[in-house]
Amino acid sequence: MRIQVKGGVWKNSEDEVLKAAVMKYGLNNWSRVASLLVRKSSKQCKARWYEWLSPYVRKTEWTREEEEKLLHLAKLFPTQWRTIGPLVGRTAYQCLEHYERLLDKAQGRENEDGYDPRKLKPGEIDPFPETKPSMADPVDMDDDEKEMLAEARARLANTQGKKAKRKAREKMLEHTRRLAGLQKRRELLAAGITTGMPRLKKIRIDYEKEVPLEQKPPVGFYPVGEDEKPEVDVATANAGLVQLEAQRRDDEMAKFKKDDLRKLKRLQEENLPAALEIFEKHNPFSQMKRSKLLLPEPQIADDEMVEIVKMGVNVSNITAGLDDSATVSSFVPPRTPLKGDAIMTQARNAAILGSMQTPLEGGTNPMLSEPGTPMGAARTPNVIGQIWGSTPFGAQNSISGTPFRGTPFRDNESVATDMDPIGAKARLDMAKLHVRASIANLPAPTSEIEIDLPSVVLPENKTDEEVDKGAIKQVKSSAIELNLPRPFIFSSIVIENQYDRNSNPEAFIIEQEINNEMFKLLANDSITYPQKGAVPAQEVPDLDDFDPEIKEKAKELLQSEHKRVYEYQLQNGLSIELSIDQWMESYSSIIYSTNQKKYCFDQSILEQERLDSRKLYCSRLLKHVKIASHRCTQLEKRYLVYTRGYKAKVEELETAIDNLHNNLADLKRKIELVSGDRDIHFAEVVKKRELNKLESEEEFHAHLQAKYRLLKCL
Repeated sequence: MRIQVKGGVWKNSEDEVLKAAVMKYGLNNWSRVASLLVRKSSKQCKARWYEWLSPYVRKTEWTREEEEKLLHLAKLFPTQWRTIGPLVGRTAYQCLEHYERLLDKAQGRENEDGYDPRKLKPGEIDPFPETKPSMADPVDMDDDEKEMLAEARARLANTQGKKAKRKAREKMLEHTRRLAGLQKRRELLAAGITTGMPRLKKIRIDYEKEVPLEQKPPVGFYPVGEDEKPEVDVATANAGLVQLEAQRRDDEMAKFKKDDLRKLKRLQEENLPAALEIFEKHNPFSQMKRSKLLLPEPQIADDEMVEIVKMGVNVSNITAGLDDSATVSSFVPPRTPLKGDAIMTQARNAAILGSMQTPLEGGTNPMLSEPGTPMGAARTPNVIGQIWGSTPFGAQNSISGTPFRGTPFRDNESVATDMDPIGAKARLDMAKLHVRASIANLPAPTSEIEIDLPSVVLPENKTDEEVDKGAIKQVKSSAIELNLPRPFIFSSIVIENQYDRNSNPEAFIIEQEINNEMFKLLANDSITYPQKGAVPAQEVPDLDDFDPEIKEKAKELLQSEHKRVYEYQLQNGLSIELSIDQWMESYSSIIYSTNQKKYCFDQSILEQERLDSRKLYCSRLLKHVKIASHRCTQLEKRYLVYTRGYKAKVEELETAIDNLHNNLADLKRKIELVSGDRDIHFAEVVKKRELNKLESEEEFHAHLQAKYRLLKCL
C-alpha cells in the first residue's frame, strides 16, 4: 500500500488554487481550503499564505534602515524571529535568512557556497518549502493533479451553498402554491361560487393614544396621583442644541483663523511692507537660533611663533624653487574621515559574539568595534603641532621623529613629499615671518633728511574706465550708434559695384574700396555687437585704426559734399520726393534669389526663379502675419485679463449712475406732485379762511341790521 506524505515543493497550480480558495473561504477556514489540495495540509496552506502568497509579504531588496533595525532587534530578542518579523516588516524566515547572510558577509564567507552546511544536499527534503518560489507546472500533468484541478474548479464555481439552495426551493414551492390557489378561485368564480380570502384580524396598536407594551406598576400602600406636568421655560423652549451648549474650541479657533487670514489679505493689498514684516516675524526659520561656533584651540603658541621667527631660512632658495602656480598648504586641516559601514560593523560584532566559546574555559573577551560615531564634537586636529614634533626644520634641530606625510590635493603640486615634508607654502609663510621680523629688528635711524618738493598742479588724467568708454564709443559704427537695422545672416551679404571697370575704372576702384570698408564694418559689428538669432561672421576683420583728425576731416568732406549735392538738386528742380520715388523704384526691383542665395535685380533672373522668390517672400509674410496675429491674440488676452475687472467696475458704476438718475427723476416728479398738492391745499385753506371771514361779516352785518330795525321801531 502506497503511503502519501503531504508536503513537498509548491507548484504554480497549487498556488493558484490556494489563492482562489482563500478568496472564497477566507483566512479562518484552512481545513476547507486544504481539502482542495490533495498533497498539502491545512497547516502547510496557512504557512504558504502567510510566508509567500500574502500581498503584505515584502519581497523587495533590504534597505539600510531595515538592516540596522534587524541587527538591533536581534540583540534585544535573540532567536525570537516571530517577534522580530512584524517589527521589521518582514516574515520571520526572511529575517533569519538575511541575518545569516549578514553574518556570512561580515565573516567573508560569501563565496563559500559549496561548503555551507545549511545548503541542501542531493536527496534531502527542504524543511521550509513554503518560503520558496513555486515550481513551474509540467506540460503533462498527473491524473491526480488533473482530478484535483477539476474538483477545485467545480467546488469554486458553486457560489451557492446548502442554505441558499433550500431557500430557493422554498421560495419556488411558495410561488407554486400561490398560483394553484389563484387558479382554484378562478374556477370557482367561473362556476358562480364566490369565496372571499380569509383575512386575519390583526390587533394593531394606536401609538397616538396608548403606550405600546405598557406594564403598569402594581398598586402600593400609598395612593399615587397623576404625574405633575413640568413647567416650561419660555426662554429655552425653542432653543437649539448649539445655543444650549458652549461654543466648541476648534470652531472658535477656526473662526479666529479665518478672521486673521482675511485681515492679513487686506493688509497685503493695502500695506505690503507691514505684511512682510508680520511674515518675517512669525517665520520659524528667521527666528532659529544659530548654533554656537566651536573653534579649535590656538595651534601655535607665542613661544613657538618667536622660535619660528628666529629660525634661519634661506629665502632665496625657497623663492627660486617655487613656480607660478599656487600650491596647497599642508596647514589646511584634513577632512573628516569617512564613517565606516555601521551595518557591517554590527554584523561583524554579532558574528564574533556568536562564535565565542563558553566563559568557563577562560581567556580574554573578544575586541568589538564601535559601530557609531563617538560622542562629542569633532575638533580640528593640530597639524602644526604634529609637524613640530615629527618634522626636522633645519640643521639646528638634530633630533627628528618620523616625518609627517600629507596627501596632496592635486597630483601636479608637491605639497608634502619626503624631500619637503611640510610643503612649499608652509616654508614660504615661515620665510615671510622671518623677513618681517628682520625688518622689525633694524636699528633706529641716526639722521633725518627733509626734501621740499615743488607744488606743481598736474592736469587731471582720465581714468582707465573713461578712456575705455571713449575708445569703445569711437569704435562704434554709425549703424550701432543710430540703432539702424542690420543683416541677420552675414554670409548672405553681397555688395555689388554700380560702376563698370572698363568704362569708369577710377570710380570702380573707389567704389570697391568703400564696399570693402563697409564689409569690414558689418563683420566687426556682427561679432562685437551680435543680434539675437543672427549668424555672425566667421573671422574678425582687421580694421584700420585711423587718426581722429583724419576722421573729422572725412566727416567735414562728407557734410560739404552732401550740402553741395543738395544745392545742386535745388537748382535743377530735383526734389527730395523725386529722389525717394527713384529709391523706392530701385528698391522694388531688387529680389532675393533662392538659387543664388543672394539679392539680385529682378531683370537678371529667370521667370521660374522669380516665381520661387515670390513664393518664399509670401511664405515669410504669412509666417510674420501668424506671429503677429498670435502676439495680438496674446496681447488681447492679457488686455482682457488686466481690464476685465475694470470693465466690470465700469458696468457696475454705469448701472449705479443709471439707477441714481432714475431715482432723481422719480424724486423730482414726486416733488412736483407734492408741490402742486401743497399749492392746491394752500389755496383751499386761504379760500376757506376768506369764506369764514365773509360769513362772520355777514352775520355781524345782519346783527347790526336787526338792531337798527329794532331801534328804528322804537
